[in-house]
Amino acid sequence: MKNDPLADPRAADFLRRHGWGSAVEAEVLGGGGRHKVVRLHEAGRSAVLKVHEAPGIRDAFARELQMHSFIARHLPADVPRILGADHEARAILFEWVEGGKIPSRPTRRDIVRMADFIIRLNCPAVLAAASDIPEASDAGFGFGSHRECARLRVEELLALKPDSGVRGQMMNFVRQELAPALAKLVDFDPLASAGRRLSPSDFGFHNVLVRPSGSFCFTDFEHAGWDDAAKLAADFLIQPELVLAGEDADAFLSELRSSGAFEGGFPQRVRALLPLQKVKWTTIILNVFHRPDADDALLRRRLQKAGEYWAAN
Repeated sequence: MKNDPLADPRAADFLRRHGWGSAVEAEVLGGGGRHKVVRLHEAGRSAVLKVHEAPGIRDAFARELQMHSFIARHLPADVPRILGADHEARAILFEWVEGGKIPSRPTRRDIVRMADFIIRLNCPAVLAAASDIPEASDAGFGFGSHRECARLRVEELLALKPDSGVRGQMMNFVRQELAPALAKLVDFDPLASAGRRLSPSDFGFHNVLVRPSGSFCFTDFEHAGWDDAAKLAADFLIQPELVLAGEDADAFLSELRSSGAFEGGFPQRVRALLPLQKVKWTTIILNVFHRPDADDALLRRRLQKAGEYWAAN
């Protein structure tokens, strides 16, 4: 993918067909090696363009378009409207949502509202309409499958070409910290599935916009789909951008359990998964080491972030 998504003639043609002219201004909002998110400005209006790179093992564009469209049909107030999509350009045009991120640590009410979205996404009427929804990225339905996912991620990092610099330091960290921690979980409690549920996957406050009215707007469904309910909750609690523990974690799990949409032993299953998902999230922070174009400064920042996350949780 080019650094400027608008330089791609397919994306430019897509925008022209949706009424955006040559005077459009672009402001990069985010994105990594797999996609770019750009705010478009023109003639007093705004929209958001998300352009995905070519598909690899997973087609993130197709998944996001399917999942976002599905949620928009059933919970339209919870997500931005899709204004257009183009399969050739691998681009989705979203409405611009006024608002911003939660400015400080979330309140208990904020945590309850996150749980409420998960509960409504998994109400009987929505689940009944989701038969064609695929499994989420890294989906698993028991402790063994979750452990295997983490093991593969660890092995992929250890299989990278070592050097005497930051890449070698990363491999030492994985070998000395993550691999032994994972090995201790081999004979851990054989966690059964807590039930198949719809998961936004990369679910956390980093993917929430707070509208001026105070309502939440959820974004980023490129990894979403069916997953283990316990993994859904564990991933949220230990998400690197904001780890929730103690009373905050209890409040989230209590809301899900009391809704009746999740099974009785659900909180215990979630807590049993936390050490394993901590290993997985740490490897995700280190994903940048798989990019041959990543410079040493970026790699050092990610290695430092992984080490701090690992030590703090």
